[in-house]
Amino acid sequence: MAIRIADASDVDLWRRTWEPELVRARADDASWDWLEYIARGRRLDGVLVLAVLSGTRLEGLLSLSTGASRLAEGSELVYVEHIATAPWNRDGLSDSPEIKGLGRLLMRTAIRVSVLLGYEGRVGLHSKPVSEAFYRDKLGLRDLGQEMVEDGEWVYFEASPEVARRML
Repeated sequence: MAIRIADASDVDLWRRTWEPELVRARADDASWDWLEYIARGRRLDGVLVLAVLSGTRLEGLLSLSTGASRLAEGSELVYVEHIATAPWNRDGLSDSPEIKGLGRLLMRTAIRVSVLLGYEGRVGLHSKPVSEAFYRDKLGLRDLGQEMVEDGEWVYFEASPEVARRML
């Protein structure tokens, strides 16, 4: 498996291989505009979009930016704007996910970026309801309550440096 900066060819793969399945399943991320996220990453400092590939097959996508920590006032963190795994790798969309642990791999990647930036592994994100238990119970991120954001009201989670060290 390889992780690299995402480009337009990844959007083409997403549209051909993921989108039809996501639309059919009415997944929350079926309408995400990965082409815009990638373009934004190329335009703006502090934004990074990564693709996870297995050979030529797109397995995961991750959009990151920087933000302010809510747990450590005055500290920066890596904010996970969008995180997605291929439909064939998701519990709930696949009876038997082909590659397990991609969500963890993507979160560990976000933590590594945070460490490289000097943010001690701090990572934050707003979660769709279907993923809240994963972030809180499986990864140990701190639930800081619901917040209104651009696309709705979602629970905000944050990983402290201690949680980040445990995940790495």
